[in-house]
Amino acid sequence: MYGIDSLLIFAWITMLVCTGLIVFPYLARRRHLITSMNTFLVGCIPFAGSSAIACATYQQHYGSYASYDYTKFYVLFVLFMVTLLATYAFWRPQKWILGYFSREPAEAPMLPIISAVMAIAMLVFNYFVATRFYIPVVNELIAQVSPAGAIFATMFAFGSWMRNRDNPLMFAGFLAVLVVCMVFAIMSGGGRRNLLGVVMAIAVYYYWNELGFKKRSRTILAGGAFTLAVFFFMTAYNQVRHYNVNTNSDRTFENAMQVLAELPNRMLHLGETLTDERFHNRFGQDAVNCSLFVISLERQKVQTRDLKFPTHFHTLYFLVTNPIPRSLWPGWWGEKPSALGYNLPKYINPRFKVNWGPGIVGHAVYEGGFYMAIFYGILFAVMFRNFDAAIESSPNNLFLLSFTAAILPQVMMLSRGDIGIVLLNVVFVTIYFVVMRRIGYFLYGRKKVRRLVPSPGPSGVPAGRGGQARPAGLPHRSR
Repeated sequence: MYGIDSLLIFAWITMLVCTGLIVFPYLARRRHLITSMNTFLVGCIPFAGSSAIACATYQQHYGSYASYDYTKFYVLFVLFMVTLLATYAFWRPQKWILGYFSREPAEAPMLPIISAVMAIAMLVFNYFVATRFYIPVVNELIAQVSPAGAIFATMFAFGSWMRNRDNPLMFAGFLAVLVVCMVFAIMSGGGRRNLLGVVMAIAVYYYWNELGFKKRSRTILAGGAFTLAVFFFMTAYNQVRHYNVNTNSDRTFENAMQVLAELPNRMLHLGETLTDERFHNRFGQDAVNCSLFVISLERQKVQTRDLKFPTHFHTLYFLVTNPIPRSLWPGWWGEKPSALGYNLPKYINPRFKVNWGPGIVGHAVYEGGFYMAIFYGILFAVMFRNFDAAIESSPNNLFLLSFTAAILPQVMMLSRGDIGIVLLNVVFVTIYFVVMRRIGYFLYGRKKVRRLVPSPGPSGVPAGRGGQARPAGLPHRSR
């Protein structure tokens, strides 16, 4: 019989295992520290670990969960993780994928600066022009694509300064761009992910160009300190963003400052904070609760207008049909698909217009069960492996580094969901990356691409720039 006690055990095991899967492969030089796989594992710590603690100790359950629901949740989560890790270990990216993402414009001193200016210009255009003059389809596309500009601009500005560290104007320009991009990241909606991407841009560049596998123990400690600082910063932002909801007070500057004044005390008593049930409720959100809710609805064979079990490959169908405006949607196709996270709360109250995070397990159950957990494990592993291999093959490419920094916050959210919406954001970031790179081609032409050749085996792993070793099996560029 499984229930609340087993959920707590699952939570702590998940957090410990995910932490180990991040740290030990890096110390053994088998996987770089800042990768999409590790970012996903970081996301599992709050959205599977803390979320399970909150579901067991604090949250009011959406449904009446039986022992069967808990058992199925554990089995599906383990099945997904085993499939993910095994596929990631054995998958070999295709050369054409690495070649496509590794391409970049010809080197030019002004290219990063011009790119940063263009990225900020698109942000300004979106906020001050596109929001006031409506053009069907075009406005929606600009609104979805342009927020990535804050991350790209930060990367270009930071990269320009790092390559010209003796130039104080470059440093001043970077600080100015950083402030502007943080403001636009907050204003663009979905602020937490965009804001996290702006901060991640600095970490991504510094790791891939300065650290790599050098001084791994120090890098782990520095990474832990950076993670704690980002955690503090994002907590401060989240508290200011929601303080009037949490306290039922007016949204004023004075009230915001009162909330921020409490944060240093919470950080000084971090141990108490981590054992506080309310902390796990906020930190982990309710992904595990939603997953169990989906399992209970599937067990009861619920069939409503918004939820029909099973809806096979619903997420892929949602992705394919999303670009079609509802005004142009053919009526004889039925109702246009909505995200599971949007439909799920409507079972409780049809008036709800929020988006829940059903978690990996929730999506798998809704779309068919065990075989969908395997499908998502393979899909995510192939996607992560391609991302990681591309950046390892071209760690000095500012366009690719910007793309990576913009992708990682989305990857972190995959373990919470909604998967369809997160993957849609990945598509928008990819579109932005392709457009920005194309503009660079237009201005400066293409950089000559060197031929990709297989890297040596484990016994002869060559060191890259900054002492970075390329894991066996990954291609590198020949001279």
